[in-house]
Amino acid sequence: METKTEKSILVSFCIPTYKFPIKDLPKCMDSILSCGLSKDSFEMVVVSDGNTKEYNSELENFIVEYSKKNGIIVRYVVHTTNLGLFEVRKSAARIATGKYICHVDSDDWIEKDCLKDLPDFLDKNEIEYDIIQYGYETIYPKKVVKPSGKYDKYSEYVAPENSSLLKMCVVDGGIPRYIWGKLISRQIYKKVENILPDVYVNFAEDFLALVFLSSYSKSYCYRKDIKLYNYSRLDESMTSHVKKMGKEKWNSLLSVANVIEITKLDNFRDADVKAAMAKTHLKYSMELYSLLTLDGIFESEEVKKYAVDSFVAAFGEKNVVNIEKSFKEMQKNKKPQYKSRKFTKKN
Repeated sequence: METKTEKSILVSFCIPTYKFPIKDLPKCMDSILSCGLSKDSFEMVVVSDGNTKEYNSELENFIVEYSKKNGIIVRYVVHTTNLGLFEVRKSAARIATGKYICHVDSDDWIEKDCLKDLPDFLDKNEIEYDIIQYGYETIYPKKVVKPSGKYDKYSEYVAPENSSLLKMCVVDGGIPRYIWGKLISRQIYKKVENILPDVYVNFAEDFLALVFLSSYSKSYCYRKDIKLYNYSRLDESMTSHVKKMGKEKWNSLLSVANVIEITKLDNFRDADVKAAMAKTHLKYSMELYSLLTLDGIFESEEVKKYAVDSFVAAFGEKNVVNIEKSFKEMQKNKKPQYKSRKFTKKN
C-alpha cells in the first residue's frame, strides 16, 4: 500500500459521513472497488464530520480493516465539530492525491466498470479536461429518473481565451449543479484552495463549490452514455416528502443564506451571470420559504417560530417581503418546482 506514489493515483473518491451507519458504508465503498480501475490507481478519502468519539473510533477500525482486506489506500479525516458538506469536501480534496477527484455520498453508489476505459480515454485525448461529467440516475423508491436532455448541448466544451466555464455553468445551465457524478481535476482544486471560504453550508453547497471550480476551469466533456453515479433518494416515501424538522435540520437548510451572501451579485461583472445568479438566489430562497408555509413539518410550534425568526434575520425583512411576493406569484401560476421535495436527503 505504501509503495504507491502520488503520481500513480488516477482518481480520489471522497466520501463524507455524518451520523451514517458504519455497517452501511460497504455498499458505497464496494461499488468503488468495482469501478473498473486497478486497485493501485485509485484511493478513497473518508471524512467524519462532527461525529462522536465512539463513532470515530469504530469508523477508524472499520477503515483500517477495510483497507487491509482489499489492498487499497483509504485516507481518513476527522472534523471534531460538524462543519457541513462544503467544508467536508474541501478537507477531502486537500489531502487527496489523485489526478481527479470524485465525490461520492455515503448512501450513494457508482456503477460497476464505469471507469474501466478512463486511462485509455485520457491517453487518447489531447485535451486534459478540467471537469468530466458522467451519466447518472436518481433512484427513488418507485421510480428512476435520468438527467435532463438539456445537458446534451455540451458534449465537449473549451472556454475561449481569458474565459472559463462559469457562464456555461451558471447562465446556460450546461453542467449539472451537483458535485457528484463528475471527475474534477485536482489541479483546479489547488487553484481555488486559498480562495474557498470557510463556511458552514449544507444546502446548495454543490452549487457554491461549482461557482468557484467552474470559474477556474477551461475544459469540459460530458460522457452521458457511461453511467457512473446512482444518487439515492430511497429514504423518501412517495406520499411523505418531509420529515419532522428540529432546529439542527433547519439550521442546516438555512445555511443557504451563506451561499447567497458569498455569491452576491457585486462579485460578478458579467451582466448575464448577474441575472442568472439573481434567479438562482430567488429560487433557493423560495424553496426554503416554502417550508414555512407548510403545516406539521416542524417538531413543535417553538421550532417553527424559531425557523420564521431566523429566516427573517438571515435574509432581512425587505428581502423576505420580496421572497413572499414571488412565492405567492409562483403559487398563482401553479408551478410545482418549489415543493419541499429535496429537504430529506443527506445532512
